[in-house]
Amino acid sequence: MVDGQRLPAFKALLSLRSPVFEELFNEDPNQKEIVVTDATVDGFKTMLSFIYIQELAFTEEINVDLVLDVYNLSNKYQLKRLTECLDKYIEKFVINCDNINDIYTFAIDNDHKSLSELAINFMRRNTTKLLNKDMKQLIALNEKTDDSLFAMIATKLKNIESILSTIKHCGRRNGGCCRCYYYHTCPIPKNSTGSSSVPPCFDNLLDRINANKELVEEIDEEENDKEEEKAEDEEDDESVDE
Repeated sequence: MVDGQRLPAFKALLSLRSPVFEELFNEDPNQKEIVVTDATVDGFKTMLSFIYIQELAFTEEINVDLVLDVYNLSNKYQLKRLTECLDKYIEKFVINCDNINDIYTFAIDNDHKSLSELAINFMRRNTTKLLNKDMKQLIALNEKTDDSLFAMIATKLKNIESILSTIKHCGRRNGGCCRCYYYHTCPIPKNSTGSSSVPPCFDNLLDRINANKELVEEIDEEENDKEEEKAEDEEDDESVDE
């Protein structure tokens, strides 16, 4: 029973797919109805559909709230395959710079580790695009990541101080657009006219990044360690081939 609506399902199949359902029905073999109060009807129907056919049944129009509702159900009932499919679906079709705040907040608040890692990886790949966000949203997202986001931005923009001074210089000369010899290498996202848009409160962003140099150094060390491990693995593979 979900939100007053009965959704029929086979107990044997629910028990087979979910250890939570299995334990629930073992405790009371005669139980014929379960009342669910923490999900929507559409979310529960989507979960049931996956239990039956082992495929996601979302419509072409993406509904983020529905996806996250199903994600909660997947974790609640320990449906590992559904969680894996949802992670792939969110990464490919759902997550973007507009909803990253909501998705990461959802992951942290509900202790969804795989979704949290997915969101962090998205931020790492799209640091410069995130600079186009409203500064209040960007600061809020950074605080959620314990300042890791700004550290990632600083790591990505190695020459951020020289780029910032260039943007300021060109802004006075060309109405706020980066149009100098840095133009082709500048990582600041370009707008539809091909000019680089300067995010609001960029000085504030730089100050906050500089205040987290220790985090930047830690991320640099982690990246270096990963590169060294990758190089060692490649050497091992070559040795095996020989």
